[in-house]
Parts: sequence; structure tokens; C-alpha cells
Amino acid sequence: MNESVKASVKIIPGVEINVQGVHVLVLFSEKPYEKITYSEGIKNFLGKININNKKTDGILTISNKSYTEVIDEIKTIKAITIYSHCNSSNGLFQERGRTDRTHLANQFNYQDFNILQAKNKSSVETTSKYISKKTKLKSEYVFILGSDSRCLKNILKPDGLAVVQSSSYMDSVQQVILRTMNSAGFEVLAYHPPYFDLLDQNFGFTLASKKKLNKDEWLNKPVPVQNVIFNELTLGSILESKPIPRARISRSLEVNSLFRPTIFKAYGDVFIEHYLESRPKKSIIAQTGLSEEEFYKEFEKLIYKSPSSATKMP
Repeated sequence: MNESVKASVKIIPGVEINVQGVHVLVLFSEKPYEKITYSEGIKNFLGKININNKKTDGILTISNKSYTEVIDEIKTIKAITIYSHCNSSNGLFQERGRTDRTHLANQFNYQDFNILQAKNKSSVETTSKYISKKTKLKSEYVFILGSDSRCLKNILKPDGLAVVQSSSYMDSVQQVILRTMNSAGFEVLAYHPPYFDLLDQNFGFTLASKKKLNKDEWLNKPVPVQNVIFNELTLGSILESKPIPRARISRSLEVNSLFRPTIFKAYGDVFIEHYLESRPKKSIIAQTGLSEEEFYKEFEKLIYKSPSSATKMP
């Protein structure tokens, strides 16, 4: 929290709770109950809704308070309520089964305005159609897209490697990343690519693994990704600032700047967005001799194995 005050990315503390079988994310804009720390305040909040241990039989402990009592308590401390993964088996719109959804309308309408979390656009559309067909669901609502975070220890393979980018080599953010991962039991290594001078940036990368790290071994390994440019490159070549060989399209792109770490997302549209952000868009397009529409079409052919229907950026 203290580090985020000085950083461009802010951290909002919160806790996920289980209320009558429905998972609710509670975010705190200020320290609850005027406690010295957020941790103390959140612990106090959980005590007030009778949650004294995190999990019971492997699932989030269910509060024995009613949803009205819990939401009223959340309002008292000026916190924000978000219905997590709202159309999952533990969400507000779940099908009947493990928990009783008889009071769905009452719970949905208890607040004038609801924040609903969905995983993707398709989920948003499905849930919106459901709500529109239920005349008893009267409150206003908005969706946010997101997914539950997963512990790196659980998702990283025993022989896998995680790469975390920071804006500068060994800046305060990277130092926090190194300390945090090290305390969690990871082998960590701060890496600064040689001659890395991308737009006068000074990117740093933290390599983290469950096993002993050998920098040269990892940097020489190929990185499997889904687009046609990067699928034969090694990790080291991806993290370097050297330009990738000129693209073989009708009019070869002569743009040398490239925000390569983005390809770890393995989505061409995300890559294109950051490519254009790496230099002023007009400067990039001017080098190609193409119109903006032609540029996008050629770039799409280049990035995707087959032309995509992805929405173009403004």
C-alpha cells in the first residue's frame, strides 16, 4: 500500500467474502473503523459479520449474517460491494444447486446500484440478457471485467519461469517484486537486457522460478507464443531491444521500436496496441507509406496466423 502511493498503479485493499453462498468482493477506500492498518480494519470487519477463519472444508467460510446485514455493515464503513464472478456457481446469478437463489431479486434490488464482475464480454452479454428478461430485477448495474487472481505458486509449473516487467531496472517497484517473491520462496533474478535503450526507457525484468535460476539457460530457451512473428524466438531475444527482421508483407514495415514484453499475453490485438504506443502512431504509419486503414489490415495479416475479427483500436 505504501509503495503504491508513490507509483502510477494504485492498490485498493479488499477482501472476498461468502454471503449466503454468494461471493462478494469488498473494497476499502479508507481504513475500516479508523484502525491503524487496513489489515486490522479488515479483520475487525470479518469479525462483525462472524467470519473468524478464512476457509471451512476448503471453501470460503459462509457468514451467518443475512445479506442485508452484511451490505449495511459495508455501507457503514464506506466500502464498495462488487458481486464477484457473478454468473459462476458461487456468483449472484448462479443456477440453483449448492445454495438457495430464492431471494435473488431481493438481494439484487437491495442496493439501488450494483457492480457486477464478469470474466469476459460474452459473460457480460449473457448476464445482461438474463437481467433484461427478469422484470423483478429493478436496480441499475454496471459490469467490470476481471478474473480471480491465482497464486503464482499454484499456477507456475515446477520447471516454469515467470517474467515480471518493471518500468526501470532496480527501481523501487522492482525491489519490492524481488523481496516479495523471494520471501514467498521463489528463486529470483533481476535482469537488465544489454544495450536496452527503447525510447530511452530502462526496463527491468524479474525472472522467478521454483528451481535454481540459471540466467543463460533460460535466455536461450524458445518461447512458444501464438503469433507468427515471435514463435521461434528465445526469451533473451524477446527481451532485447534489437529490431526484429523486417516483416514480409506487401510493403515492409521499417519501424524499429517494439514493446516486446507485451507478447507474453499472446494476443495479437494487445501486441498491436502496444506497438503503436511505442512511438507516436502517425510517425509509425508515415514510415510505411500506407493509409491508416491499410496499415491495420497489413499488420493484422502479419500478427495473426489467420485474419482476425478483433476490434481495431481508435
